[in-house]
This record gives sequence, C-alpha cells and structure tokens, in this order.
Amino acid sequence: MLVVIYQTSTIAALIDGAYDGDVTVGELLRHGDFGLGTFNRLDGEMVILDGTCHHLRADGSVQVAGAQDLTPFAAVTWFRP
Repeated sequence: MLVVIYQTSTIAALIDGAYDGDVTVGELLRHGDFGLGTFNRLDGEMVILDGTCHHLRADGSVQVAGAQDLTPFAAVTWFRP
C-alpha cells in the first residue's frame, strides 16, 4: 500500500524561525484527514483527526480551526487502517 504524506515547509525552516503561515487549513484538508502541525506564529498545536482540524492552545482550550487559519508547518495524510 502506498502512503502519501503532504507536508508544508520543513521542520528545519520552523526551527530557523519561519513562523509565518502560508498554507490554509482548508488547503491542508484537501490533502488528508489525519495529521499534526502548528499555527501561524506558533499559536498552538494542530491535530487533524477524522478530517477535522483542531486548534489546541497553551491555556488548555481546544476549538475547531477555521478554513482560512494559516500554518507554517504541518503534515497530513489520508488515514487508512
């Protein structure tokens, strides 16, 4: 079985300070329904599960991310058991 992973940017770029997002959540979800990443300016963690992108914040709150929210780094795939 072939597994395709769609990745925005690289972790090296993120470590070097490339924190401004240039890919929208809506675009990410066209490439997969399962993944991880971060949000623009490192504003929380991204968890994509069952095609829904969740925005986890430092204060413990979680909300569904908007389609226009930006990410500087994420990796997604189509989950197949």
